[in-house]
Amino acid sequence: MKPTSAERCYAKAIANANDLTEAMRAVTALAENLRTSSVHQRGIARELASRGSECLGMVAKLGANMAAVELMLPNSGGTAPGSSPSAVIARSLELAVTLASELDGSHQKLKEFRRLTTHPDEQWARNVSRKLGQNLQRALKLAELVVGNLRYLSSAVFALGNSAQAATPPTSSSARGIVGVAVWMLPARHQARYREEFQIELIDTPRRSQLGYAVRQLGLAWSLRRSLVGAPPGRVRSVK
Repeated sequence: MKPTSAERCYAKAIANANDLTEAMRAVTALAENLRTSSVHQRGIARELASRGSECLGMVAKLGANMAAVELMLPNSGGTAPGSSPSAVIARSLELAVTLASELDGSHQKLKEFRRLTTHPDEQWARNVSRKLGQNLQRALKLAELVVGNLRYLSSAVFALGNSAQAATPPTSSSARGIVGVAVWMLPARHQARYREEFQIELIDTPRRSQLGYAVRQLGLAWSLRRSLVGAPPGRVRSVK
């Protein structure tokens, strides 16, 4: 039997989460090497920066697939408060955003560490590398939590089976999922405004161009998040 759309999106999400967890373990091990090694630190730092960027890209893919799964899951079905499939996936999206924030914090610490070439200070370098390792350990734990949540959802996803498909909506489900991730990456107090703005713009975009619009907003989401931090709601506009 052919897998449903929910099953396909779920399979991608669980594969993304597993790949991310493995990549995060490798990055965390690299960070430990950076902390303990007294040689080849510049090379290790360069590799760590490259792999950290790859992990951030994996988080974005994971978020897009989880958001696509969320659109297809029922709002009820859990036996405990907050355990419905949609609630679990919403928590997983929040974890992914926090994970991205930890990776960004790690990137900033790594930039500090690489300044060692111009400001040699062994104690300072040790402190920075220790904090970098702590950021990455937290990010790894978040990735593992996402994997656990997705495994919990497996029965709900496959229970959808051959259920009747809803009529095709005016917007692409993939585009809506990606836009949802872009919104999740923004500060909480700005999310309602940008969710409404993105949805309106998505509806106004021709269907064949909606995926491109969504990917563009996702690519801009992290820089938009930085612009919004400390800004009052409504001050910063998204880049079209």
